[in-house]
Amino acid sequence: LKIHDSRIRLIRHQSNQGLINTLNHGIAEARHDLIARHDQDDVAYPKRLQYQVDLMDRRQEIGVCGTGAYMLENGQRLAKILFPESDLMIRWALPFYCPLIHPSVMYRRSIVRLVSGYSTSTEAHYSEDYDLWCKLIPHTKFHNIQRPLMDLRKHRANMTIAKKDYHIRQTTYITKKYVDGVLKRNVPIELIRWLCGF
Repeated sequence: LKIHDSRIRLIRHQSNQGLINTLNHGIAEARHDLIARHDQDDVAYPKRLQYQVDLMDRRQEIGVCGTGAYMLENGQRLAKILFPESDLMIRWALPFYCPLIHPSVMYRRSIVRLVSGYSTSTEAHYSEDYDLWCKLIPHTKFHNIQRPLMDLRKHRANMTIAKKDYHIRQTTYITKKYVDGVLKRNVPIELIRWLCGF
């Protein structure tokens, strides 16, 4: 496939750098402040980027904007996924689960760079998005567009399925760090697991 468009740059790594390093490299290379996240096996609808750009141009206080999605398995749409819309509801949801669909988000490069991008620490592996949202809470506002604007493919290679136990452990760690910071006290890990249903 050849696309003749001077705005598109193909960046190749000589070896597999892993997801987090690749995401951070993409952020460093971006020439515009708005960055759209997307996975290669998912499907974005034609108007997805337009909806997000329009909203973020209108509302400069929003630094992260997600969308709804349909879960796709074997070519069939299974379920519609919609997470909380407003910044307040997203903040309330954060201690209990990740309320943004990572491949759907558009964020401001300037805001993400304030917190040095995605964490490369082992504690954030397979939960790098959840960790990033928690770090961004003091710096920006969040929003979820209340309509599906992409299809998410569900298969056994998805990291949340393939690495489920590891993912739960990392998510619990990030949740505890976030709740400890909000409450300014050391919350028992057992309570975090209970709140998150782990």
